[in-house]
Amino acid sequence: MTQISHVWHENKGVRWDGHRWWHRYTKHGDWYSTDHGRRYRFDGHRFYRWDDGTWKRLSSAYARHHGFDRRDFPRNGHGHDGHHGHGR
Repeated sequence: MTQISHVWHENKGVRWDGHRWWHRYTKHGDWYSTDHGRRYRFDGHRFYRWDDGTWKRLSSAYARHHGFDRRDFPRNGHGHDGHHGHGR
């Protein structure tokens, strides 16, 4: 079986970043994901975690440690921005 590592798969608002699946549910372009029961959001600039009924911004240290990388997301919302497949 071939394993795919950190290659984006995009199909109608669903993407895989090598760690978790992301879904686009809103018209303004935010991406949402779950990982080990935690809910996450990316607004195009920052990552957030749903905690105690509100979205809380993740620190850059937390984001790096948990494999979140904003370079993985297209900046214009349409396709890749040239960072697809970069190493970690």
